Amino acid sequence: MAKIKSLLNDVEVNVDCLTFYPKDLVDKGQRALWVLQVETYKESDEWKNTEKNEWDYYEARRFNDNDRVVDVIFGCIKKSINKYITGSEMNQDDQQLVNDTFEFYINNLDENKLDEWINAALLYSAGCDHWYTFEKDWGE
Repeated sequence: MAKIKSLLNDVEVNVDCLTFYPKDLVDKGQRALWVLQVETYKESDEWKNTEKNEWDYYEARRFNDNDRVVDVIFGCIKKSINKYITGSEMNQDDQQLVNDTFEFYINNLDENKLDEWINAALLYSAGCDHWYTFEKDWGE
């Protein structure tokens, strides 16, 4: 049990917009629940009390698209698991083990850890919205 607990706690929550993941490993019902969880989290006190950098935060298309936020979370979970298992985020060795671990991880996350992923994905998405929305203003 200790190794499982270690996996669930030690995979780094790191969001940087990677949206590729093995979609066939995610049940459609589970994905829909995660989309609902993102929507619910946005209304939570935890999210409302999260510090947001005004200079790097803008709620627009990426932030408002809960489906995309979930894709970001799944993609970054896959990348973090790949790093946890192989030592590199993009290492293609042992992909069956990485996929099996990804599937185990998403099926056994507790709500607190999922909230960490959601929080990170929302901050990242709002940061992207800020930079992409205002980049033309800076180029002038």
